[in-house]
Amino acid sequence: MQDINSTDVGELEFCRQIKAESATENIPIIAIIDYNNGKLKAAALEAGANDYVSKPIELSETTTRINTHLKMLSLQQKIDTQAEELIDEKPASKKSKKKANKAQVSANQYINNSGIIFIEY
Repeated sequence: MQDINSTDVGELEFCRQIKAESATENIPIIAIIDYNNGKLKAAALEAGANDYVSKPIELSETTTRINTHLKMLSLQQKIDTQAEELIDEKPASKKSKKKANKAQVSANQYINNSGIIFIEY
């Protein structure tokens, strides 16, 4: 969680740097933002934050959001593992590789866009 008080480049740059590094790009970032600052909420999300909570922080909402993002991260890791297993199958059919790649792309879009995951087979 990161407290973002302004559109200051330093605070938003932190989000960008975390998301730019392959070792940390999947770490969920939840920004803490003043209640009435819609411009800052948008800036934080554009900079790479996965979500935000408004001040004053409500414990139940914050806990739920943290748990949701941790679950999404866990699901992403499982999908990545399954995709790698499908790709590494020997002999792997083209169809299996295509399924694995589609699953991985769909999962990445889900995590990056915080939307609903659709996997087509």
